[in-house]
Amino acid sequence: MSNRQTLFYKYHSLNNNLFKLLKHNAIWFSSRKDLNDLFEGRFTISEKYSMDALEEASEIFLAEMQAQLPLFYQFDSNRFFQIIYSTLKEKNLLSAFNSNFFYSETNFEWYVCCFTTKVDNNAMWAHYADSNKGVCLEFDFSEDLKLLDKIHKVDYEEEMPVIETEDDLKKALLLKKRDWRYEDEWRILSETGGSKKFKKECLKAIYFGERASKQDVRQVISLCEEYGYSDIEFKRPYGQSIKMRRIK
Repeated sequence: MSNRQTLFYKYHSLNNNLFKLLKHNAIWFSSRKDLNDLFEGRFTISEKYSMDALEEASEIFLAEMQAQLPLFYQFDSNRFFQIIYSTLKEKNLLSAFNSNFFYSETNFEWYVCCFTTKVDNNAMWAHYADSNKGVCLEFDFSEDLKLLDKIHKVDYEEEMPVIETEDDLKKALLLKKRDWRYEDEWRILSETGGSKKFKKECLKAIYFGERASKQDVRQVISLCEEYGYSDIEFKRPYGQSIKMRRIK
């Protein structure tokens, strides 16, 4: 446990979603369809997986047809499979079948909550914290071992993952293009979306962007006091050296 990454950061704009996060001590899980990288969450299905799926579907279809039309008893499952395979291939429908069958059978609709290990990334302050007018939340998930056990590091590759089994699905949600390596992203995955609770002890610090107004700073500090975050630091990074000072 001592060598495991436990500190994670989440950049956030100063808006109602942040206030809800603080009020309910709950993080939001977004659909994979809403992620900022247009290429992530995509994958290719291995030939073996697709052929097994087609063979399974053809056996089910043959059994249904034999129950209704005695004519279909002349087909054994292998011959019937070859007819279906040849027909789909000739009409260029194999890819469409694979995708439709895969999604219907696996219920591939996962949700993610994203974090990073960097509090000093200028690009992320600009992109995810309203051009430095927002905040960066520091979480220590050693205070919530259930969340710590579920967080995974994102890998950065150019090729889409190949799905061999349903267990490979997580690869598609933990893979981004190399252009995004600067984010050093980690993710918690969930089969359901929306807000999910974290222990208040996990939130250790809030860093305010250089352009955050004094009024915004006071508002966030006041909300943290109101909602019972008793052991939390408020800081402000200055410039590229990440010099901090306690906000009075």
